[in-house]
Amino acid sequence: MRLLAFARAREVLELAQIDLELEYDLLPGDTPVTFLDRHFPQARFSLPRGTRPAVDQDYVAWEDPIPETARELAILPPVSGG
Repeated sequence: MRLLAFARAREVLELAQIDLELEYDLLPGDTPVTFLDRHFPQARFSLPRGTRPAVDQDYVAWEDPIPETARELAILPPVSGG
């Protein structure tokens, strides 16, 4: 699974893209928040309000389990519409 980070999240996590199988473990039942807390503890209090996770290009809640079949977790910046 790939982890993608954009905008401020890229700075906080100090990455743009990594392959999780090579560097970080994804445990059964992990959610975006538990994964980030374990591997990037600085993220919880450093990401801007409104930052959202997406799994396989679909927005998810921070507390939603990441499926074992997921190919991508993205941390997306807040967006505004107009």
